[in-house]
Amino acid sequence: MKENGFAKDTKMKTFLTNGGEKLILVERQHGFVLILRLGTILLGTLIALTLFPLAFSYFSLSPKLPIVVSFIFLIIAINLIVKSYVDWYFHLYIVTTRKIMEASYAPLFSHVINEVLLDQVRCTEVDIQMEGIVKEIIDMGNIMVTFDRPTHQEEFCLINIKNPQKIGILLGDALDNMQHYFTGDPVWYRTKGGVSRFTEQIFPRNIMPMGGGFA
Repeated sequence: MKENGFAKDTKMKTFLTNGGEKLILVERQHGFVLILRLGTILLGTLIALTLFPLAFSYFSLSPKLPIVVSFIFLIIAINLIVKSYVDWYFHLYIVTTRKIMEASYAPLFSHVINEVLLDQVRCTEVDIQMEGIVKEIIDMGNIMVTFDRPTHQEEFCLINIKNPQKIGILLGDALDNMQHYFTGDPVWYRTKGGVSRFTEQIFPRNIMPMGGGFA
């Protein structure tokens, strides 16, 4: 289990919707994603606060007007900074012994949960993607988990997370163990940049409905 403080947080128990279900992994996006958003907001605010007073001065407008406009820009920037942090903080990738899910909660804007029930699919591939020298340096990348459903194939993506190689191997081990638990007939799946594994074809006879969300 990932010892990152989340598994011990009682709030994370909200996502445990079945008896005996346990948390395996909870991850946010890499902190660089937040820093990039905040840097963009601050840079845009700095440019606006520099150009608008110059424009007002050039057109000989009221000297009070630049102060009012600058104050409005600061209020907007503060709100954008707070929203960016909240969006990042409440965007979680969660893996339990029964499901893998992406939960995104933006107060007053949206509440989205994308969930895959592991006893209704089979995992066929785990891909680890790290593109570009910047992502290599800061150790940020994507993990693409491919699932086969009875009627179609789909991907579950963990985007811009920290330590993708480590998390990918951990996720592969967890999926391997869980899908062997659900059945027992092996099927190949692989991890790019990681290891090849054996796991299971799973379309169980008894399927239990599950849900999840924030308290």
